[in-house]
Amino acid sequence: MATSASKCSRSKSSKCSKRLKKKSWTPELDNIAKKSRDHFAKWKAAGRPTDKSNILFQNMQFYKKKLRSMQKQLEASLRITKYQKIMELHEGNDAGFYSLVRKQRDPANTTTSSLTFNDISLNNDNLIRDAWMEYFQDLATPIDSENFDKEHFNLVENDIKHLTKTFIENKIENISPVTEVEMKGILASMKNNKSADEENIAAEHLKYGGPIMITIMTFFVNAIFKHLHIPTLLKGGIACPVLKKWKNKN
Repeated sequence: MATSASKCSRSKSSKCSKRLKKKSWTPELDNIAKKSRDHFAKWKAAGRPTDKSNILFQNMQFYKKKLRSMQKQLEASLRITKYQKIMELHEGNDAGFYSLVRKQRDPANTTTSSLTFNDISLNNDNLIRDAWMEYFQDLATPIDSENFDKEHFNLVENDIKHLTKTFIENKIENISPVTEVEMKGILASMKNNKSADEENIAAEHLKYGGPIMITIMTFFVNAIFKHLHIPTLLKGGIACPVLKKWKNKN
């Protein structure tokens, strides 16, 4: 299956992959980058001297630090601009929302460099990841709080009981099975370059898995129809947090 997927994916590489786009730099940053390269070349040609009093070493170090500083400033400016766009994005503007999501998923994008969580500033990738993990873990953990709307909570509970009862009493049986021909068409219609799931399975794995994948997926879906049960593994998802304009950044 993996071999089949690999062959198919290579034959469609133009559709399945995107080239990383070069980030646009300001003219000032381009100029500093050119000077940094020039001074590095001179320092390298001189045998890479490490004496701090050497003018070539000093120039190389100066423009190297200058370039890094300007790169960080540009990244900060772009990050602030992106946050501002998200904050100003109208709630009903679906096109704008999905445009931002696509940009966020672009392989050329870098991860965030800082995050404030529980009034603590985090500037390390591992700390940021752990903070998100803690946040969503708390979010998914049922708790009983006095701040809850009891009336709404009871309404939801009653809705769940009503829907469960309705499903049991009107249980649909003998759903028409899916054929391999239908499954082949369904898999072929899936879009490429979308985010993978929790198990790192992307649409391309299913599309280019070949005949074996079609057979497996057909059996799998028909088993769901037969037993009227969706495996827990399929009920998970990856959340993509987007800050609303009326929310506090912290």
